[in-house]
Amino acid sequence: MFKKGLWEEEKNAKVCAIDLDGVLVDYPKCWIDFINAETKNKFKSLYEAKEILIYNDYKRIKKKYRTCEVKATLPIKTNALEFITALKKDDFKIILLTSRPYRQYREIWKDTTIWLRNNGIDIDGIIWDEEKHWAVLREFPYIRFMVEDNAEIANQVARVGYKVYVVDNEYNHQPLEKNCSRVFDLLDIIKSEVLE
Repeated sequence: MFKKGLWEEEKNAKVCAIDLDGVLVDYPKCWIDFINAETKNKFKSLYEAKEILIYNDYKRIKKKYRTCEVKATLPIKTNALEFITALKKDDFKIILLTSRPYRQYREIWKDTTIWLRNNGIDIDGIIWDEEKHWAVLREFPYIRFMVEDNAEIANQVARVGYKVYVVDNEYNHQPLEKNCSRVFDLLDIIKSEVLE
């Protein structure tokens, strides 16, 4: 879903693509907290939870996580609102990226839009796709940059010539391609993109 006129963006338009979970939403902490509440455990990491939980239990909890409306109330990542606000102030068009399976779990679309509204996140469109990174590049081949938490996805996009910021997290410490920059705070991106 895109606001009218966004399809006609020109080569020099200021368009960026920003992943949702792990970039704006405080993932994986919110997911680990949900698992711990459901299982009465005290897992400290996603790796630990996946290693200890039985596969069927993990899948059952994941389904509940996707259908119980908790996604409407997930915690926002530190400085995420300030980051989005600064981009909008500098006239960036923001395309949100997510691989959340909204076709399989209809609650996800509603919960995601409620979360965006409740947190004051102003975007110009959302791409819902398992391969969100390729979908956005097909629709907006002239994006200025992408923000991602998945290092594998970031590296794929960087290999075809795009600038990608990788938000540091426990699961993405593998080596990054030369067009990738690791960031520890979203506002560091503003220093590079808005204040240059």
